Amino acid sequence: TYVAVSVRLEVFARAKASKASVKTEVEKALYRFVHPTVGGDDGTGWPFDRGLYVSDIYGLLQALPDVDHLSSVHFVQVEANGTERAIPGDMATIPNDALLCSAAHVVSVK
Repeated sequence: TYVAVSVRLEVFARAKASKASVKTEVEKALYRFVHPTVGGDDGTGWPFDRGLYVSDIYGLLQALPDVDHLSSVHFVQVEANGTERAIPGDMATIPNDALLCSAAHVVSVK
């Protein structure tokens, strides 16, 4: 079973960085990281029963050279029928027999 999660965030670009480039860079990093077969910390796939933490996203994106800082990160679970459910708190939990996968991420760059 897959659990689709959308990361919704606001990121601030470094002073001389292109906002469009930062948006593309952040989106690519998110889709690669939150991927069932090539995602996760080591790039070998998302582990079964491991949730997604806000701290994962901060760590991932602070490593990008043109990202200055993040001001907000929220998770939304997206059902197969498109229904969205906001995930409260700092962690998107998933069942033990499920894998995390990306829904459409929403990135705002300031």
